[in-house]
Amino acid sequence: MTKDMIIIGAFDGLKWLTISQLFLAICFPLLNIIAVTNLFHEGGEVWATRLGSRVGAVGFFKHPGNLALYTIMSMSFFLSCYLSGFQRRMSTLLIAACVATVILTYSRTSFIALILVAFCTYYIYKNSKKNIFSLGNILKIVIPSTLALYWLIFLSPFSSSFIESDASSQYDNRMIHFFMAFKIFTDSPFLGVGLNAHLGYITKHFGIVQAFTADEFYLHNPIHNSHLIVLAETGIVGFILWVYFLLGGIINAKNQIAAGSNRIFSSTLVGVLIAYVIYGMTGWAPMSPSIFAFFLFYAYFAKMY
Repeated sequence: MTKDMIIIGAFDGLKWLTISQLFLAICFPLLNIIAVTNLFHEGGEVWATRLGSRVGAVGFFKHPGNLALYTIMSMSFFLSCYLSGFQRRMSTLLIAACVATVILTYSRTSFIALILVAFCTYYIYKNSKKNIFSLGNILKIVIPSTLALYWLIFLSPFSSSFIESDASSQYDNRMIHFFMAFKIFTDSPFLGVGLNAHLGYITKHFGIVQAFTADEFYLHNPIHNSHLIVLAETGIVGFILWVYFLLGGIINAKNQIAAGSNRIFSSTLVGVLIAYVIYGMTGWAPMSPSIFAFFLFYAYFAKMY
């Protein structure tokens, strides 16, 4: 199977998935047909309404955050196709569909990630032969991104999601998770408490939760930070490897783009890894099986073709 055949197949498959996700997002929350949230997951309306606090599209997934992260990864692929001159007209329409779907998830993190991933993917693709870690290039990324985020948070139609909603309580939740993860890390700093074991560790050492809150929510839900999960479960050794994997993957993909090798999947991987860095700071969606499978899909073809 040739590289061109793989790209065409991936494009067609992701195209229909994107259209389907947008259709479901229009059904709920736009048309308030809540039945579609239960088509693929029993009790999907629980997370689609965020326990009654905010509604958001879930598509094929169980949580708006998962749909948003998946859609941002798909957007990165279509943007890479557009930049490479592959089916530009259709790629433009699919990018717009991805943006609309992300908006309908009403996920604050995803709004931020969408802007940063799109900008960084575009910039690295166009400047792949330059040193992106030079001061000048860093400023070229940071300044426009900061202005875009300022507009998003304070001036855009979505500013109320950041300022007037439950943003403060969600920030407090993340801080509690941070301190919990740090406590687990100090208990086993070098190798961690084991893969997929941090919740079990918290259950056996209930004092970790009691030190910060009496809410049992924290006993049954993973730490809402993928990077802190890696730190708690694999220790400093695993965390260093994780950071090396993320940054090394971005640098290697950038070099592949510069060499003109497999530019579409390499550029896509840049966006996917940046999305993982950003989204990992506020949730555990990057580690969920429904998302990780797509991550492996992009990573495999970026490396093998």
